[in-house]
Amino acid sequence: MLTRARRIQKALANSCWKEFEAPGGKKYYYNSETKVTTWEIPADLKAVMQVATAPVIPAALPAPNHPQANTVAVYSREDADREKEQKEQRDRDHQRLNFTPAADPYLNVQTEFDTREDAEEAFMGMLRETNVTPDWTWETTMRIIISHPLYRALKTLSERRSAFERYIDEKRKEAADIRKAKYDEDRVVLRTLFTDPQHGVNSRTRYRKAASTLENNEVFKAIDDHDRQAIFREFVEGLQEREKEIIRETRKDNVTKFERILQRLTAEELLTIATTWAAVQELYKAQPEYRADRKLQAMEPIDFLLTFEHHIQDLVTKYRQGRDEKRRARHRQERIKRDQFRAFLLELAANDTVHARTHWLELFPAIHDDERYIQLLNQPGSDPLELFGDVIVQMIDEFRPTRRAVEDIVKASNIPISLTTTLEEIKKSVSAVSEGKFTTVKPTIIRLVYEE
Repeated sequence: MLTRARRIQKALANSCWKEFEAPGGKKYYYNSETKVTTWEIPADLKAVMQVATAPVIPAALPAPNHPQANTVAVYSREDADREKEQKEQRDRDHQRLNFTPAADPYLNVQTEFDTREDAEEAFMGMLRETNVTPDWTWETTMRIIISHPLYRALKTLSERRSAFERYIDEKRKEAADIRKAKYDEDRVVLRTLFTDPQHGVNSRTRYRKAASTLENNEVFKAIDDHDRQAIFREFVEGLQEREKEIIRETRKDNVTKFERILQRLTAEELLTIATTWAAVQELYKAQPEYRADRKLQAMEPIDFLLTFEHHIQDLVTKYRQGRDEKRRARHRQERIKRDQFRAFLLELAANDTVHARTHWLELFPAIHDDERYIQLLNQPGSDPLELFGDVIVQMIDEFRPTRRAVEDIVKASNIPISLTTTLEEIKKSVSAVSEGKFTTVKPTIIRLVYEE
């Protein structure tokens, strides 16, 4: 019979799992078919070894008191069985002698690299070979790969962890890309299903009803339920948004049509800023373009009212702008007339018709028929008398400095002045003493000083 050690060796030889010993003396197991390496003994290998190490119970021999005929027959079968077992044992021994131990999978693995980039790529290749998934932690991964020669391709723990995190990020990105591509494909398929009129999906359909309708559809069932709900929700929201857009466009068109009706009524002077809403309702409902347009008739009453209010506000704004423009034009004309009358008074002052001591009653007979005076009558703002007063004040302001200067000269020069002194004598005396300072002074001013 086979010994326990030989049975274990035979079990290992027939299994795809091979046992190896790491440099530190710890055993690990390598699958030659899947290329997977693990520190723990695999479950299928453990089951094979349990069978191989199970105790063998020898077959019971025939009792010595059996009849001779029966004894001969039993021994003949036993001889045949023993011969068969010996043949099988020889075959097993032959297989054992010809058994070649599995090659070390890490033999001749390159662990030294010229650049850090090459070392990092080799390290990440080891992670791919080990089938590290994005949900692995660094601690779990390190326990699995620490005995692999390429674990030392990167020299520091921080470099290994950085490469691991980069590998995990790439894996997550790959998984996300795959997920997105799958979702995009499913979205195209489901949108085609939802668009089919026979399934009755519209903007008010609930997912539960749609799922019940499509429960026997193989394409629908093949897609993850979470994705189905998300795609359905997106599809229904799109339908709702399109319906809202149609409503907005229809409302916009109706408002434009109604505004054109109001503009025409305004141009025909049937609608003014004083027209009431009740009167406008009777007007537009009698118009042929309103009576022939079903969509316009279906517009919400509030939209009719808001459009009317907006139109009236525009009319009021235009009215106020026109009124203000007329007021400004009128004010400009009034200002021009006042400036013309002022210029007229200055002309009179230039020819000494008006001076600092002129009274309005003295001037009135000379100007009452003049157009520049007449056009100021009944005009708001400054009247002719006020403008005349402004000119007189200006002339008085010009007269006072000259009067004081003449008085000072007369007092300083002791010029004799009496009731019999004439104007010419004063002019001559003042001119002689002032050395010609008053040669440019108007004679009217000298006369006024003389009279005072």
